[in-house]
Amino acid sequence: MNQFFKFLLASLLGTMVALGLFAFLGIGVLGSLASMGEAKVNISDNSVLVVNTSNIIPDRTNNVQMDPFSFSDEKVLGLSDMQKCIENAASDDNIEGIYLKASSTGLPMASANSLRSSLEKFKESGKFIISYADNYSQNGYYMASVADSIYLNPAGSLEFRGYSATITFFKKMLDKLGVKMEVFYAGKFKSATEPFRLEKMSPENKIQVRAMINELYDDFIGDIAVSRSQTEDQLRETANQHLIWTPENALNAGLIDGVNYKEDVKNIIKENLGFDSGKKIKTVSLNDYFSTLKDDLSVKDKIAVIYAEGSIVSGKGQAGSIGDESYIKHIQKAIDDKKVKAIVLRVNSPGGSAQASENILNHIKLAKAKGKPVVVSMGDFAASGGYYISAEADKIFAQENTITGSIGVFLMFPTAKELMEEKIGITLDTIKTGRFSTSINPNMGIGKLEAAELQMMADHVYDQFLTVVSKGRNMDKEAVNEIAQGRVWTGTKAIEIGLVDEIGDLNMAIAAAADLAGLEKYRLKNLPVVKDPLQTLLDDLQQKDNQIATNILEQELGAYYDIFKSLKEASQTKSQVMMQMPFDITIE
Repeated sequence: MNQFFKFLLASLLGTMVALGLFAFLGIGVLGSLASMGEAKVNISDNSVLVVNTSNIIPDRTNNVQMDPFSFSDEKVLGLSDMQKCIENAASDDNIEGIYLKASSTGLPMASANSLRSSLEKFKESGKFIISYADNYSQNGYYMASVADSIYLNPAGSLEFRGYSATITFFKKMLDKLGVKMEVFYAGKFKSATEPFRLEKMSPENKIQVRAMINELYDDFIGDIAVSRSQTEDQLRETANQHLIWTPENALNAGLIDGVNYKEDVKNIIKENLGFDSGKKIKTVSLNDYFSTLKDDLSVKDKIAVIYAEGSIVSGKGQAGSIGDESYIKHIQKAIDDKKVKAIVLRVNSPGGSAQASENILNHIKLAKAKGKPVVVSMGDFAASGGYYISAEADKIFAQENTITGSIGVFLMFPTAKELMEEKIGITLDTIKTGRFSTSINPNMGIGKLEAAELQMMADHVYDQFLTVVSKGRNMDKEAVNEIAQGRVWTGTKAIEIGLVDEIGDLNMAIAAAADLAGLEKYRLKNLPVVKDPLQTLLDDLQQKDNQIATNILEQELGAYYDIFKSLKEASQTKSQVMMQMPFDITIE
């Protein structure tokens, strides 16, 4: 009888939990449906567009890991849609200016440069841009420097100190644990494995990282010098004076135009609008403004813009990653759609799985074989596997400060023979039918024969990489090998060595695709179609390794999550050949 009541209570409790979850989901669904019926946004005259760059900005709208329990219809606007809003506002008679909030943007330089270019085009219309922040990060200030006037809170600060690149190394920790990372790579500059086999950067890695951050810094200083009417030498000297600039020092150095509170800045905006102090400013957010922009559905011809953003992985992948199974389907959709006349592949990826990269490239070649031109637009990163999937496009565009190249491969996996035998006291013995029968066992070391086989595999895939680039870029294979070796390049250098065709943003790549397809009028078909939060939650609940736990862990670990992620990715490669940039390099 006791068992009966125990099972009865357990069943009732389970039913109540299930009903509660469905009720919660139901409320979310109703809320989402209700929001769809809300009144349309109307932009009145003398409005000011509020551009906030302090939040996460993906390439593709909503292509981020969103809170699955939030059923808000608020979009996380992507870079391309933000640019679309800003450039459309330049010719919108109802928009008089932009109020820029660029406090602590985490945008890498290429994305920051794209957004900054759109703001410069907006200024060409004769309309004003006024920037205000409680604190400015370096890239936040880079964005703000294009404004007509820059203001900083009296209790705020501004970072303007130059760039640095930091890599976290794990070898000493692994040595203490008795864990050895078996590493095999092709390309003397292929530095992704260095954190697990060295205690500091190799001479080759120092050469490429120093060249990279110097070029990024040159662009940073050059653009700000033009906007702030100062010389580059003057700004370089300014950067060497303080770690963190106080408002007064920043004002005296000409980095900002005023030290003011937010309320003061609103009055300055009123003056620009010709309002008296009592009149209210009519502001419109980017999200609201975006909701007013509509495609001309009467235009039948399309260009498919496929956003390949994140690490390249096998399988379906998550939002913010490039799963080969999913992206093969996206490319196939563009191939099968007779109205799609060309494809733009927007690549913002440090690479990943070599096999997944090959599968995606194969479908790019299938699209070209069907007569559909393929143009690549490179974002912040299009390196290693990210370059591999780009190499055979009809045309490749990159930003000046895109990080690309890294044509090289590696494979690695941990072995714990010392940990097992010396530290824990566990030994293994085996009987096998052939010299390679035990495959790769993480609890055992590997011998010279196994090591030679694995290095041969790395060399084979590297040779395949060189062949793909040679064919795609119409270059001699040995010439490709000279500029490959795993070395990373900026977009500017990539033009010089033949890896990229032109400097330009996504809009220029789309225009080039239209030209190749002979299109005068077209509309865009954006892929992948981003799921709403409810569908994301349902999908995550069905997955074995669901994203909910990852989101919680990322929130709890904060700044230390990147270290955890690097170790996790290294342990999960499972002796796969990888085409990937360094796991953990921080440029700031």
